[in-house]
Amino acid sequence: MNFRNRKRIVEDTQTGVRPVLLQQARKSGVLNLANKSLKEIPDSVWTLNMAPKDSDSAFDSTDNWWDQVQLSKLILSSNQLKEVSESIGNFKALITLDVHDNELAHLPQALAELTLLEKLDASHNHLQNLPSLSDCTNILVLLLQHNNLSSLPSFIANLKRCEKLDASHNNLSEVSFACESNLKYLNLSHNSLKALNIGYFISLRFVDLSNNQLTIFPEGVSSLSKVEQLYLRNNSISSSPSLENCASLKELYMGNNKLTVFPENLPKSIAILELRDNKITTLPGTVINLQSLERLDLGNNNVSGLPPEMGNMSSLKVVVLDGNPLRSIRRDVISRGTQAVLAFLRSRIVPDEKEQSSVGMQSLPQSPFHKDLSRKSEVSNSGKLHATKQEAMEAVKTLDDFSSVALSDVSLTQGGITDFPIGLHQFKNTLSVLNLSGNKIKEVPAEIGGYTTLTHLNLGSNNLQSLPPEMAALQSLIEINFVCNRITELPLCLFEINSLENILGDDNQITHIPANELLKMDRLSTLSLKNNCIKQVPPELALIKNLRTLVLEGNTFRIPRQSILQKGSAAVLEYLRSRLPNQ
Repeated sequence: MNFRNRKRIVEDTQTGVRPVLLQQARKSGVLNLANKSLKEIPDSVWTLNMAPKDSDSAFDSTDNWWDQVQLSKLILSSNQLKEVSESIGNFKALITLDVHDNELAHLPQALAELTLLEKLDASHNHLQNLPSLSDCTNILVLLLQHNNLSSLPSFIANLKRCEKLDASHNNLSEVSFACESNLKYLNLSHNSLKALNIGYFISLRFVDLSNNQLTIFPEGVSSLSKVEQLYLRNNSISSSPSLENCASLKELYMGNNKLTVFPENLPKSIAILELRDNKITTLPGTVINLQSLERLDLGNNNVSGLPPEMGNMSSLKVVVLDGNPLRSIRRDVISRGTQAVLAFLRSRIVPDEKEQSSVGMQSLPQSPFHKDLSRKSEVSNSGKLHATKQEAMEAVKTLDDFSSVALSDVSLTQGGITDFPIGLHQFKNTLSVLNLSGNKIKEVPAEIGGYTTLTHLNLGSNNLQSLPPEMAALQSLIEINFVCNRITELPLCLFEINSLENILGDDNQITHIPANELLKMDRLSTLSLKNNCIKQVPPELALIKNLRTLVLEGNTFRIPRQSILQKGSAAVLEYLRSRLPNQ
């Protein structure tokens, strides 16, 4: 090894690039220099694949330069780089270039020479413009989020193969797309866009245009037959066009806009519909046509009532109604959760004349529950046992009378019941909905673990201090409601239930949110813990994959501030995301 090579090794070591990394890169084609506090890249990196022509070569005597692999992946992320050398053009075989989380104000013009490039991540920098990449037609992924871009360059129209474009969190005021492409993922959120036409991207699956200045629905959306997720939160959109042709649309998020009318002509494929923080006054009866709807968020609107027919929407699992001037549904019904609301709506459905004639005697005073033969017949035929107040106490005593019935839905509420009804154990293999809210139950027995078909469990407004660990066996459970109890920590058993989507734990004495445990819950979409004693909100909550509703008002923490909480779940999650390391 000559003197110059020895000197170079010493210099590279001082700059954070160990010679062994360069040697490994020649063998693997991958060089990872992420998170090394580099302010500049040493010359030895740029000459990595150059043949030893003179004494300035980066090779030493142990290298066989003819056996090297051309560099295909270069990672320079999370450093302190203010520029990238034009010498990057030496890496003609480069497929992936990652320079995110630096201090770059511009990118080298030589990037145009990297015609094999498939992924460019330049996010989280200070870029104000981009070099022309018209010849880089192999790009599949282009990540430009969190920069200072005021416009998108015209060369993007040439990237026909590009599948993912993220230019969120920039200063874009206008974007023009004038040709078709293979784009599947488009994120232009957190910009200043006032109008947009995305009808050219017929392959789009995911679109996020949240936090812009849109006043009209983006043009061309109604022709996107493959789009599955559409985010339009925090804009000023006042109406929605027909989306019937969006036959694949599963999730539509339009919270915090200026809608006054419920969107009509939605596709039947919709599973999640978020319309909170608008000015919607009524829900049309046609909402029942949304046969796949699982979650409907109408929080903070001007809705005064719901069509009773909604009670028969079998797929509906969560309805959020907080912040509405509802007059036709009592507040105590709403506080007991979605299943209670749906049951209430079903009870308000007016039967047709044929049904009325078959139950013509129902207007007569009803006898006590245990003597009411017509009620017993109804329960036997429907598999549903609903009773409240004094009737609930009577029903507990007569559970054995239904031992031959496959009960699937039991609601025994506001009856002053002090012990978990052991008579329910005989229905543990058929029960899917159990509502015991508004009683005085102090303990849930271990036998609850045998209720393996249970999907919705409401234990709200009782005297519970904990839930038994055996509940971890409830692997079909979708929603658990334990509001208004005396529970001091989120029950550990819940973190083991893979199917759980909704946790409603308002008005307890919970002090801590175990984010690491909640991160294991892939399906969790709603976490409501308002009016507890929580002292700190972990930012990691923003990493929960499917979390869409996070309600934390009325706790003791100071951060996030009340002004953020009032903006709704999306704003809270966005704030928490900004508090994560390297965000």
